[in-house]
Amino acid sequence: MRPDVIDIIDQPFEILAVDDEGKPCTKIPDFWIKYVDGSSSAIEVKPMSRVKALEFEQDLEFFSQFLQPDQADEIILVTDESFERWEAINAERLLEMRREPDEQADVAIENLAACMTAPTTIGHLVDQANLGGRAFPAIFRAIYSGVLRQIEDGTINLTTIVEKGTIQ
Repeated sequence: MRPDVIDIIDQPFEILAVDDEGKPCTKIPDFWIKYVDGSSSAIEVKPMSRVKALEFEQDLEFFSQFLQPDQADEIILVTDESFERWEAINAERLLEMRREPDEQADVAIENLAACMTAPTTIGHLVDQANLGGRAFPAIFRAIYSGVLRQIEDGTINLTTIVEKGTIQ
């Protein structure tokens, strides 16, 4: 959902390590994220209950010593305490909607947003856009690209109120 993220890959690589007894071990991060500035992060996503029970943070510290510069700059732990549930739902939906770009629908929503003079619901924009099922994903993407702005935090749906964003 962050505008500085330009790429995300699931289970991108293995971090090869050697434990204190000389035994080889590996870890495959959940995600690899590349940022606009060229830096990247290996991401581990785990429930906080598991992190505490398994002393997972120590495990990440250990493997971060073996992280190669061509793999990532750092390892970041993300837990269910790192964000609100609605943020996770929106992020998951955004990832899905970005997998199938629709430049024509995105441009149509940008043009519609440029003409907005007052906040309105996403449902109203869907009707105005006349794009059928292509409108909602384009509006969703427009929110996260700054073309539209969600007025109140929460799960994005047809009743969500949006206004013109800062990017036009």
